[in-house]
Amino acid sequence: GLEGCYEEGRVLKAVQFVDGSPKIVGCIVWEMIDNEDATKSIYFGPFSVHPDFQGHGIGAKLMSEVDRIGTLSFIYYIIY
Repeated sequence: GLEGCYEEGRVLKAVQFVDGSPKIVGCIVWEMIDNEDATKSIYFGPFSVHPDFQGHGIGAKLMSEVDRIGTLSFIYYIIY
């Protein structure tokens, strides 16, 4: 389940300060997958942004970070 993703650091969280306290406003879970042709892919999901914070680029930043991780790891495919 998702517990393994947390333990292995495959969960990215977007945190915003609300009334002086940090609040998780978005998250994305990702996983590296070995393909049969010896390439690698990144699969991501679930992915969410709190409704009150949608439309502010938070989701785009989370997806961009997964893309950056893939680029640094020479990932050939990103699977949605």
